[in-house]
Formats: sequence, C-alpha cells, structure tokens
Amino acid sequence: MSQELPPVPPPPPPRPRMGQSKVILAGCGIGCGVIVVVLVGAVVGLSFAIPSLLRPSALAVIKDVYEKAQENKNLTKDQLAVYDDLVAEIDYPQVNGLAAMTGAALFHDHLKDGALTEAEIAEASILRDYLQANPDAGMFDMMRFQDNHPEIAAKMTEFQRNPANLRPN
Repeated sequence: MSQELPPVPPPPPPRPRMGQSKVILAGCGIGCGVIVVVLVGAVVGLSFAIPSLLRPSALAVIKDVYEKAQENKNLTKDQLAVYDDLVAEIDYPQVNGLAAMTGAALFHDHLKDGALTEAEIAEASILRDYLQANPDAGMFDMMRFQDNHPEIAAKMTEFQRNPANLRPN
C-alpha cells in the first residue's frame, strides 16, 4: 500500500545575469543606490564649481602681483607687455576659473621674485596666445592645454599646494 509520490517538477530556468552596475546597485538597495548616484553627481558638480568659485581670488592675486611688478624698477615695459595682454585676457568675463588659476600660478611664479627670464615670458606668451585664440575655453580645454604644456601644469600644481597663494598680499 504504498502511495506513489508525484513526480518532482523540473528546476526553474536560470535567471539572466545582471550587468555589473545593476549588481552593485541591487546589492546596495534602492536607497543606497540613490545616495551613490547623488554623491557621484555632487563630486562631478563640485569639480566644475570649485575653479569658478576660486576665479575672483585668482584675479585678485593676478592684479596684486602685477601691480607690484609694475612698480619694480628691474622690469621693463617690454618685459611686462605680455603680462599686460595676459591680464586683459584673463579678466575677460567668459574665461573660466581654471584659466584664471593657471594665470595666477604663472604670475605668482614669474613675478614674485622681481625678475623675468626669457623662458618665463615665453610661458606667459603661450597662455596669452591660447586664451586669445580660445576666449571661451572650458575646463576640459584648459586641462588639455595643461597636458600639452607640462611646465605650466607643474607651476599650477606647485601653486595649488599652498592655499595661501590665493590670498593677495
């Protein structure tokens, strides 16, 4: 009197695999996934906003250093001519904060010591010419510019290491 057992149903078909990003978000849960997306958006937004927020400080540094350079008797008007043009280009309202920061780094490096070399004037000419040709250059354009001119990028990096550099003296 044994009863026959019903047949065992076949296993369900395997679920399709999710992409890696879906797996991460599914592992976090919807709330955590939203937080991750918001944080990534905030980081990207701040990376664009910070140079623009620092633009007024960079302009103040440029004008302060430039005024002192004009009073310096060791520098001739011919030497300062490229810096005259550079001040005008950087003060253009469409110039982004990264361009202003790059200009401030050059002004700080070149004019703080009260002497100019031909190489420094050539660097300032490169930036001036670039800004004249690209007055609406965006942040990525300026990053490419720095990639193409590592000597200017090095001065920018050195300038950014000390936050006091963004305060006019």
